[in-house]
Amino acid sequence: MKKILVLILVLFLFCFKSFSQTSDNTYEFVIVPVQYGFLDEVNKYQLNVLTRVRLKEAGFKVYMNQGEEIPQKLNFNRCLALNANVKEDKGIFTTTLIFELKDCFGKIIYQSEGTSRLKPFKEAYQEALNRALDKFQSNSALYLKTSSEEETRSEVVEVSTNDKKTIKETPFEKRANAYQLYGQTYWLLQKDNNYTIFTDKGQTVYANLEYAGQGSYNFDSADIDGAAFFDASGSLIVEYLVKDEDVVQKLEFKKQ
Repeated sequence: MKKILVLILVLFLFCFKSFSQTSDNTYEFVIVPVQYGFLDEVNKYQLNVLTRVRLKEAGFKVYMNQGEEIPQKLNFNRCLALNANVKEDKGIFTTTLIFELKDCFGKIIYQSEGTSRLKPFKEAYQEALNRALDKFQSNSALYLKTSSEEETRSEVVEVSTNDKKTIKETPFEKRANAYQLYGQTYWLLQKDNNYTIFTDKGQTVYANLEYAGQGSYNFDSADIDGAAFFDASGSLIVEYLVKDEDVVQKLEFKKQ
């Protein structure tokens, strides 16, 4: 009987240790909530999807806490992942957000803050979060388990705007890059750090990409409000949450 109890205790301690720790205090996964506690809506101001995109850029495998199927090993052992959170530190003249990463026991592993003096809520929150995430990205290698591959932004040909006559005479197809989505061709035209997505070879605006920092963009179309980035092959990846369903959707505009 004593041998059985000792064996059970040994097995319990072994399982607890393997469940509660990663081998080298680095992590492969991060879980991002679909809604932060200081806001009253899912993915308000696109902060949750923006967090997801920025953490993926840092090399992590990122999943929302709702609406996504997670890997089996992570489902069995949640201590393999860090949990992201964002809090607001209210100020009179500034917007300050605190980005946190916690382990499975709720211990804060990392914390940084970003501040914005912008007035519109959406721009202020996004700038503050991006600044907090900028600080994390400079230290992310300390927490990342695997970082063998880095995403790079696609290189889009820039046309000098010094000679307006030359631009006007250059065909649209030469100034823009073609992308395919569900068999339809879209055209991305760059201006400074932002892009406009056209259909009909420049006749109709489909969406706008506003640069949000560190290779990420705000994607704004008539139907979709999300975050985007260019992957290593140059394709445009757009991620957004479906309203009332809390489900992450992904679009891939493949570069031609």
